[in-house]
Amino acid sequence: MERKRTWLACALCTAALLAGCRPAKDMSYTRFYPDKVQLGMSRDAFVRRFGEPNMQNVYWQDGVQVEELLYVETLRYRRVGYRKVDSRFVFEDGKLVRREQGEDAGYQLERELHDLRDALEKE
Repeated sequence: MERKRTWLACALCTAALLAGCRPAKDMSYTRFYPDKVQLGMSRDAFVRRFGEPNMQNVYWQDGVQVEELLYVETLRYRRVGYRKVDSRFVFEDGKLVRREQGEDAGYQLERELHDLRDALEKE
């Protein structure tokens, strides 16, 4: 009887552990995940939440102050390794109106040079 209880306890623990596991995502999470960034939020609230940007650009367009905040993150992709990603947030009169995201141009150039070196070494 004791052996049966021990086996049952082990089986339940194993099932609980397996239920909590999930497969690895192909990409690490960005800190700017959509549920954390809402259009209309103030620039001040945004910077309090995510910190100072890597770069910013401020200008006037049609009587409206436009401010672009650029953040650079390094994300890990399971299949291809690390990549830098630019996240640009556009504020008009202090309110978030748009977000854009793309891979870092410097990373792309570095990747192309690496591929070119590999091709030359194979010759």
